[in-house]
Amino acid sequence: MPKFSAVDAISPAFQNCKRLLFQPGRRRFWWRFGLLGLLTGELSSGGGSFNFNVPSGATHHGGKLSMMFDSAALTPTPPDFAKYGVAIFGLFALLMLLGLCFMFVSSVARFTLFENIIGRDVSFGEGWHRNFSRGLAFFGWMLIYSIVMTMTVVIVIGGPLLAAFVSGGFTKGHLSSGAIGAIAWAVLSFLVLMVGSLVLWLLLKDFVVPMMQLENESFEGGFRRVLRAVCEEKGAFAGYIGMKVVLRIGAMFFLGIIIIALLIAFAIPVGIVIYFLVTATKAGTLIWSFGNIVLAVIAGIIVFICFMYAVGVAGSPITAFFPSYSLYFFAGRYPLLEQILFPPPPPPLAPPPEPPFEPAPV
Repeated sequence: MPKFSAVDAISPAFQNCKRLLFQPGRRRFWWRFGLLGLLTGELSSGGGSFNFNVPSGATHHGGKLSMMFDSAALTPTPPDFAKYGVAIFGLFALLMLLGLCFMFVSSVARFTLFENIIGRDVSFGEGWHRNFSRGLAFFGWMLIYSIVMTMTVVIVIGGPLLAAFVSGGFTKGHLSSGAIGAIAWAVLSFLVLMVGSLVLWLLLKDFVVPMMQLENESFEGGFRRVLRAVCEEKGAFAGYIGMKVVLRIGAMFFLGIIIIALLIAFAIPVGIVIYFLVTATKAGTLIWSFGNIVLAVIAGIIVFICFMYAVGVAGSPITAFFPSYSLYFFAGRYPLLEQILFPPPPPPLAPPPEPPFEPAPV
């Protein structure tokens, strides 16, 4: 079959998504794709959120702005972080551990998602046992990838900024020409590194995973093969990346509508519960002891998990479409995948043998 272009692969991807989710008797696949979409990040893949929490040294009290400075020396009074050091370090270590666990589970789930996309009915538990070793290898390389990218950002961006700071470019209430140049270099480098890392991640998860799954190929072997394919068809893969960005923007609008609708649906019962809790608190029938606070926090976490899973289930078409789009684009460039997505027609049935000729009785 001919190789699909970035535009041609859209139609068969939609057909595969329709076959996976919208045919009769496919209800359980919605629940499965909802979980896999959240674990693998396919529901919002390619996007990221950056929360900038800018601490302010100013507080408003009594209609006047207090800057938390020592009135005599006019120097900032640093907060006492020493007694909270153990708790802060423990919280940071816990978050790091949870992040690594999620990355590992996501790596294994990615192979289970691939099997379901190509038509295999694989549950999450079955996929976990079948793809554990592949997911572990993928996780190891993703961990190395994350460390290398972090070190690159620190050296390429942090180095010039630190040099400008040491040389006094950020002092005396103004920026020197060297500091301005360091800031410009940092912004430009950040954009280049961000785009490059996203493109590399796209190639890894979309094209290396099928080779690891179908041929038990090593990560490094699959990566080299994908790079050769990209070098041979630079224009086709560039069009694929551009089209995927356009499709992802459209998907984000669809996902935004889903999130708003579910927020309204969840807000009504949650608001009713909060209203009764506030009323009971004012009446004195409910006392917020430590145990009640813990129960409230646990209930809030459960509600949040249910909300996220509901978003995942409602967004299952997104989870099914984008991997399908990647595979149909890659099929004409990867013969083994092409044989699975476009199996040859079965041979025609042989006609039944004719009964032996018997002369009519005289």
